[in-house]
Amino acid sequence: MYLARRLSWTHLLAAQLLLGFHHPALAGHGAANVQVYNAIGVQSAGGALSVSGGLGATYYADAGLENGTYLTVTLPQGFTFGSIPALKAIVTGVLEVGKGGMVVSGGTGSGFVTYRLIGSIPAGAPLVLTGGSTGTVFTVENAFALTQQSSEPLAIAFQASGNAMPARNDPVPVTVPAFRSSLGVELTLQTQNNSIDVTWPSLGAKFTASGGTIPAAAYLGSVSFHVAGNVLNADASAFTVGPDDASTLTVRGAFRHLSGAYLDPGNSACSTVPPAGAIIGAVSATSLIFAGVLPQRVYGVCLIADGVRLLDENPAGSIRFSLPKTLRFGPAYAADPSDIRYDGGVVTPRLTFITGSDAGYSSLVSITNQSATTATLYAVAEPFTGGPPLPGLLGTLAAGAGMVFTEAQIGTATGLSLANSGQRAVVRIIGVGADDVTASSLLVNPGGVVDNVR
Repeated sequence: MYLARRLSWTHLLAAQLLLGFHHPALAGHGAANVQVYNAIGVQSAGGALSVSGGLGATYYADAGLENGTYLTVTLPQGFTFGSIPALKAIVTGVLEVGKGGMVVSGGTGSGFVTYRLIGSIPAGAPLVLTGGSTGTVFTVENAFALTQQSSEPLAIAFQASGNAMPARNDPVPVTVPAFRSSLGVELTLQTQNNSIDVTWPSLGAKFTASGGTIPAAAYLGSVSFHVAGNVLNADASAFTVGPDDASTLTVRGAFRHLSGAYLDPGNSACSTVPPAGAIIGAVSATSLIFAGVLPQRVYGVCLIADGVRLLDENPAGSIRFSLPKTLRFGPAYAADPSDIRYDGGVVTPRLTFITGSDAGYSSLVSITNQSATTATLYAVAEPFTGGPPLPGLLGTLAAGAGMVFTEAQIGTATGLSLANSGQRAVVRIIGVGADDVTASSLLVNPGGVVDNVR
């Protein structure tokens, strides 16, 4: 429940010092329970909505109110009353018959309603907006501000006026947060960090086993979508989701060299063989798409490595989950706070290319180990002609040292065969046991010599 409380003299003095002016103390304060409406539902209803007693919109007459004076209730900007709530006073905990207010201005079609009070209202007594036996207190039209998700609640306002005693009048409206909109559902993630094993013999083609992850398949964690708290339909009934609201989950990230991905409704450890009932994903280099995802169900997310080619890293926050907008809810988004990192060494970016040597031109690869430890170097070559990657051991490189490798040396290590400059391959260098290894490719002109680069 939100409260708009009376300003104390301390608050007023602070406002005077900071702003150079102040208002007299408010005569009362307000309270309400913020009602959250499904934005798509309000849009479908053309901006019309019902307000139930759950709002609990109340004005507390802290200084008391005199018989025949006025209380004005104003809706958020643009909203208008479709029907008018009754105003009743509660005295000593009981709804007081014959005390409340009757409408004298505003009301249906207007953004405000002014009540003339019947009977005097004791100090501290609440004045409540009430309705009939249907549970609807009043209806609202033109609530278009709730047709999109709102992060901050929209307020209603109360203002007492017309009292002979000035302390019983509110110099400015008393605002109370009352309405907010939601996209209906939200995604919940429970994820874990994963790592890619770059040591031999995996060389980045498999994961490091841990917490549901096996070398051939990584467990990202779990995902589910469900109603985002207490959300209302436009008619003030509870918004719910069920089997008919199955949706498509898209996961974006760096996913090259996966052979598959699936959602496990049992949320168990991952395997290379999806269990019964799993949702098989459509895999691309940048996305995973799962159709038929049910609400209110927790799925485990599993990635299956092809076991041959180097897997991609995904820094924290780079894997993003989303649901599309439907006729009833959405869209919904969530970023994975965990990551997928190389483990056991470093992997250089892919070198532009190396070529076979002819006509005096030669292709070299310069490698520098800027780590504080010795690096064991592996080359992984990918010929332009296609086929599986070709890994091979180049040797060790001391901390702080650099070395130049020829195309022939890389070919001997990996089995790569480039007959001439028309044949090319891209190469990655993996430095196991090190944390800072860099590499670059060089094309040397006829007669040129490179003995070392550091």
